Amino acid sequence: MKSVGANIGSRLLAALLSAVLLGGVGTTLSLAQQQPAANNAPLPSAFQGFTRNRKDPVKIEANYLEVKDKDKVAVFTGNVVVVQGDTTMRCKELHVFYEGNALGADPRQKVPATKTQQKNESAQKIKRLVAIGGVIVTAKDQKAVGDKGVFEMATNMVTLDGNVVITQGQNVMHGEKLVVNLTDGTSRLDGPKQQGVSRVKGVFVPSSMDKKEGPDGKNRPPRKKQPPAN
Repeated sequence: MKSVGANIGSRLLAALLSAVLLGGVGTTLSLAQQQPAANNAPLPSAFQGFTRNRKDPVKIEANYLEVKDKDKVAVFTGNVVVVQGDTTMRCKELHVFYEGNALGADPRQKVPATKTQQKNESAQKIKRLVAIGGVIVTAKDQKAVGDKGVFEMATNMVTLDGNVVITQGQNVMHGEKLVVNLTDGTSRLDGPKQQGVSRVKGVFVPSSMDKKEGPDGKNRPPRKKQPPAN
């Protein structure tokens, strides 16, 4: 067992962040409010605009980092905070399953992790990322919450499981399980079963979807109407 710096590969961790946030612009969502969910329904515009900041550095803060090279897993524990660009993920634990040698370390006992650590793309090959306990991912006014988040590298699939809540402004979606396919840009939100039927719930506030976006992606207030000329 070794304890090391967080040298895991920003590109791969960035994929988890963007995935939990619905995989970016253009994602489709299986949505049902008064009927069972169906595949590949259009994603409500209120939940588009989640960004992928893959070129930005990824920073991790945690109380501890423990690497179990025999099991090929690195575990961040205690108030884990992952930041990339304007996207932040918080959870109680982050498990990183990898292939190859340990992430390059020395001591054998568990030690406090460096407060802020940056990863580079030359590190080990990552197989799976698992965020556990109070998973919260935020980007600007958008948020995705669940009990557990899993990113599978081989299949390019992401799952946010358990008490899933997706919000943007006043718009809210509730479900039990969100599955995102990063390859084809589609996702499915399933709700808890009621009388044997999966039901998801959504509340959309029209006024919160009327904001205009400028060329830089920022919201712009609506233009004031000019009084008619005399």
